[in-house]
Amino acid sequence: MQSLHSVGSNDDAYNIAKDLGFPDAEALKADYVDKSVVRHYDMYYAKDSKEIVLIHKNTKAQEWTDLYIRRWWKIEKFIPEIAISISFTHLNGEDFDLNELTQKLEVLPTRARLKKDYPIPRIGRANWYYEIREKSCDDILVPFQKLVDIFKEKTEIINQLCSNLNLEVSLVTVIHTKIGNRPLNGISKEIVKFIASIDADMGFDLYCYNESNELLIEEL
Repeated sequence: MQSLHSVGSNDDAYNIAKDLGFPDAEALKADYVDKSVVRHYDMYYAKDSKEIVLIHKNTKAQEWTDLYIRRWWKIEKFIPEIAISISFTHLNGEDFDLNELTQKLEVLPTRARLKKDYPIPRIGRANWYYEIREKSCDDILVPFQKLVDIFKEKTEIINQLCSNLNLEVSLVTVIHTKIGNRPLNGISKEIVKFIASIDADMGFDLYCYNESNELLIEEL
């Protein structure tokens, strides 16, 4: 269960919403809860993933938005930071047995959700997700090797699960750093072999900030 934190002041909520393309925080909330109860929800974010969560002031009911704080440095200033994740989704976007993956992999996911668990189920995708995150890290090999060490003896199981449940697997690296202070981004032969052995897609997200912690570059 991820730790949740308030985004802070109304001004912070407004700026986060504007950065995500909404006119204000109320408009963002109205995309996920009924407009008549928007004022009863406060904006929070998940400590690890930076996903925005709406929490009812009285009932404490949670609505996960699938929106992520991009300029998270306004709230937390730890740079560089590197996260490596492995995720499983159905090839056709359908639900699948998340518990079966957990049991057979013998790994507790960072997050696992069915389509119905998304705020808008019709556009959600069932997902089993595990992440290694390193703060103040200058080499992607550090978190990547940790992830590979967890899963490298499970490649046969992963391939069987993907075949039996019609799943695809992907690995994603997310880097937050400052201009002129990019971490080392080479990967070892062992990691390349691991990626190939599970037939995984590989993606990179890079976010660079200036000395004032303003986002300058966002690359896929």
